[in-house]
Amino acid sequence: MPSQFFGLMIGYSGLTAAQASQNTTANNIANINTEGYSRQQLKQEAAAALRTYTHYGMAGAGVDAKSIDQIRDEYLDIKYRDNAADLGLYSRQNSYMGEIENYFTDTDLVPGFNTIYVENFYNALLKLEDDPGSTTTRQAFIGQAKSVVEYFNSMTINLEKTQDNVNQEVKDVVDRINSIAEQIASLNKQINMIELRGITANELRDQRATILDELSTLVDVETREVEVYNYADPDNPTGAKVFQVMISGANTLVDGYEYNALECRAREERMNQSDIDGLYDIYWQGTGSKFYPMQTTLSGTLKGLLQLRDGNNKEFFESNMKVTANRGDKSITVTVPPLTTCAGNVVTDATQGSGTVTVKLADGMTRAESGTVTINGTPYTYNGISGNELQNLKYKDENGVMQDGPKENLTANTPITITGRDVRDDRLLDMNKCTLPQCGTINVSGFDYTYSSWSFKDNGDGTGEYVFEGLRYRDAYNELQDGLLEGVDKDLTVRVSQSIDYMGIPYYQAQFNEFVRALASAFNNIESKGYDLNGELMGDRCFFQMVDSQGVQHNLMQTKDKRIDDPAAPGIGAGLQINGSYTYNNLTAKNFSVSGDILYDPSLMATTYNSESGISVDSADLVKDLVGLKTDKSKISFRNNSSAEFLQCILSDVALNKQNANTFEKNYTIIGQSISNQRTSVSGVDTDEEALNLVKYQHAYELSAKVIQTMTEMYDRLILNTGV
Repeated sequence: MPSQFFGLMIGYSGLTAAQASQNTTANNIANINTEGYSRQQLKQEAAAALRTYTHYGMAGAGVDAKSIDQIRDEYLDIKYRDNAADLGLYSRQNSYMGEIENYFTDTDLVPGFNTIYVENFYNALLKLEDDPGSTTTRQAFIGQAKSVVEYFNSMTINLEKTQDNVNQEVKDVVDRINSIAEQIASLNKQINMIELRGITANELRDQRATILDELSTLVDVETREVEVYNYADPDNPTGAKVFQVMISGANTLVDGYEYNALECRAREERMNQSDIDGLYDIYWQGTGSKFYPMQTTLSGTLKGLLQLRDGNNKEFFESNMKVTANRGDKSITVTVPPLTTCAGNVVTDATQGSGTVTVKLADGMTRAESGTVTINGTPYTYNGISGNELQNLKYKDENGVMQDGPKENLTANTPITITGRDVRDDRLLDMNKCTLPQCGTINVSGFDYTYSSWSFKDNGDGTGEYVFEGLRYRDAYNELQDGLLEGVDKDLTVRVSQSIDYMGIPYYQAQFNEFVRALASAFNNIESKGYDLNGELMGDRCFFQMVDSQGVQHNLMQTKDKRIDDPAAPGIGAGLQINGSYTYNNLTAKNFSVSGDILYDPSLMATTYNSESGISVDSADLVKDLVGLKTDKSKISFRNNSSAEFLQCILSDVALNKQNANTFEKNYTIIGQSISNQRTSVSGVDTDEEALNLVKYQHAYELSAKVIQTMTEMYDRLILNTGV
């Protein structure tokens, strides 16, 4: 049977519960403008009833105030952070692509490619055609040629500055990730110290959630909180929890009170030919293993920055090639395989953009695991076979951008031609399109070796041989060792650089390099067949040359059948002659220059093919061919366009990147705002709702006080007025 004063205790429990609820409401109102604050609510339960051993059974014992809990929806937190990662990626890309787009400005105040090259350069050539014997006219044209050179020099320097800025921001992001990881580990400890005493650390949990939101904009974030159980009594939790944070997949950043820090290390070698020195790779401090947040399923600001800094649009040195070397050799020979062709047809209808097509080949023909297939005149690459199905079908659109194939709907029995035994493009054999750095890292079947130099031989039959010299690798103790780890004489996957499916700074640098090589080689080849104003054959003398970092000019047409070693700059190969034609694999938009001799003496420029007696050497038949470089694709072809259309090709790439980034940034901003509104509706403090709660809990408090007052009067009557 309950005590005679049981009613007072029931009233008291209601009084304290109402007061606690009132205080919680006051706390919500006080934090209405606090960033990251989650609305709190008193959790109440009916107190355990008492057995009265009477016919009416159990007697209610009032209310228990169990805890003050946060009102949060974990599912909305996950959605918000996933969206924040995508927003972070496209926000940085949109910003930097806008900066790159500004580099291509072409106005009266800021002349660009069309003004400098398409108009001024060729207008000066036309004037030279009219008056080739005039030193003044020659000087005017050479001045315009120098402007073209300076345009490309400045463009590549601008891109280098942007790459450097992105690189520094990569380090800033890594430092911020480390700082956040340290804060989370510290908060984990503080939260556990409080909650071990049975109290929920709401404010500290809010702080942790807020910095997790920030972390989610930098990298993909997953969290997990696990109860800690007593080893001796596994059925009862201790009250402590282990809170873990994983980034970029399954990489553990924080594990309870410990965190794994990242660090930036400057690369020892360049990954792409025109990269600046000192680009950072990211490693885990504890293990030294590389951290690479570039998988297609990942997102975040860090990934966006790395795509901008390193993106090559998957145009890099890679193929399944024959590798020959012995264990310990300091050089390896890599043979570009021959192309093979087989015919067949489409078996079943294929949908545009599906990325797959099922084929049947002619009897006796075998399918390669990867290669090139031509359907209705369109070349596609494929990478993977399942049964008769060619997978990951891709093609380049008119802007040179890889798209999922097929390009159009295909019907059964459409004829096909499969070429090659592995994925390969013309940059393996065309040195003007080569992107190999002079020294770098070559990956042979998954193992990295650094190399100090390379050379190439074209066999003239669709195959070629690369020789990579000065091989070194790092052993298990991170020590550099000379030579090859093991002997090889078989087909292996070989690559230099990494496949990054984004048109970043290295991609645009490579496009500039390819164009200036095409322009310089075409211009120099025409000039080499002509005679200058003094009646001298140009021959090996160049109009366009390469100038190294020391300011030394290199003639691009003085090497025969091998890379040169210039005495003034050992190890720098300026030109390469293959099958009678010179290629300019080391000429870049940055070291592109006009011959210093011709700048000093304009008469040294050739304008005619004829030096016979009686014919004036100042005739301009050669200049007519130079003028044709503007529109004649047989002389200069850039992505199947004329040289005058170079800017249009590049701008289409830039505009596509900028438009995609801008569109996705807007979309994810809208989605993020929608999710944020949903989170606010659950966790945010609403003024109207809290005002109602104030009145509600005030009335509850007054009623509980009334209960106590009534009970007091009853006990007064019982004690003071019922005595005998």
